[in-house]
Amino acid sequence: MQGKISILVAVYNTETYLRECLDSLVSQTYKNLQIICIDDASTDDSLAILDEYAKRDSRILVLRNSVNSGQSKTRNHGLKYADGDFITMVDSDDFVATDTFENIINVFNNNPRTDCVLFDFIRFWDNGKTEPYTNNTDKRVFTGEEAMRLSLDWSIHGVYVIRADIHKKYPYDESTRYTADDITTKQHFFSSQEVRLSNGKYFYRQRNNSISNAITIRRFDVFIADLSLKKHLEDLGVTHEILSIHERLRWHSLINHWIFFIENKQCFTQEEQNEITASFDYHVTTIDKSLIPLSQKLRTLYIPFMGIKGMKFWAILYRKIRKALPAVLFRKRLRF
Repeated sequence: MQGKISILVAVYNTETYLRECLDSLVSQTYKNLQIICIDDASTDDSLAILDEYAKRDSRILVLRNSVNSGQSKTRNHGLKYADGDFITMVDSDDFVATDTFENIINVFNNNPRTDCVLFDFIRFWDNGKTEPYTNNTDKRVFTGEEAMRLSLDWSIHGVYVIRADIHKKYPYDESTRYTADDITTKQHFFSSQEVRLSNGKYFYRQRNNSISNAITIRRFDVFIADLSLKKHLEDLGVTHEILSIHERLRWHSLINHWIFFIENKQCFTQEEQNEITASFDYHVTTIDKSLIPLSQKLRTLYIPFMGIKGMKFWAILYRKIRKALPAVLFRKRLRF
């Protein structure tokens, strides 16, 4: 068996990088590909570039959203048209090495129990700097549950090729535009018999204007995504230990985002401040605090008898002290 690979490419205003991405796909040494490009109502020349490439290569299918819908809905639109044995996604500002899919299909063919194969994931910058993703494990083969557990704190990354039946059973989560593919990753890993690493290189572009770097209210969509993931984990029937790990990580994320908010409060309108505060207050109540060790609560300024109001008070006081004292005392960002 060789197998066809369907590649989902969600596109939104990436005309600067799109040709590099498409060139890397059409020039693959492994030819049995379906390249599904979905334009998410771009306002630049991205759609014209897609049409240009589609005229030259019959493997390229171009779809278009009538309104901007976000990555999850856009990828799910393309997923409906995927007819490959395996499915993956490549972001439209990223690219892959010429032999990437040949490498990956060989892993599948040599290991019949393997349902999911991870790329060799490499961050890169426009100045030529590259940085391989370092997995926090020496293993190269995992059970599905092992892979899902390791992905909770990103001890392994979540960019891969997976068997089509698993991907179509668990499409991209649409509860939020931000980090929703993280949820799908956990579902895919858990549903796999075996997950393997590969040497197929995927180059992930680092951009300063990405949502993870921007000071915007959309950063706080991670609250919604993390709660959605909790519900999905419960539906999958994962162990109590795995749920505990997720709750501890979710608490960590909530507190760090709250600190980020109070340090950058002036960047948000009053309406946005009210929305962020209300979202934070709600999502804190959805955490099972019995799963959070007392030491972690205390590190996050949460004193049980004072509750969330007390924690928020101490966090604001910390911010005032930080502004008043010399910056040299705070070279290392407070993290929990």
